[in-house]
Amino acid sequence: MAAGRKTHAVGCAHTQTISHTEAFEPCLSEDQVKELGRSLLTSESVVDGPAEIEWSLDEGGF
Repeated sequence: MAAGRKTHAVGCAHTQTISHTEAFEPCLSEDQVKELGRSLLTSESVVDGPAEIEWSLDEGGF
């Protein structure tokens, strides 16, 4: 494996206006919040303390 070699790139998302209704919709469903919470608790048990993790969500999940 070569140092600095990449297989994926993240592009810039263009800004667009959203509706008033969309502005107040939750970003995550209740089930997704519970899944994320369980994952965080698991992570904290692995490192035996608080864990600060940046999560992402796509079609495959977190």
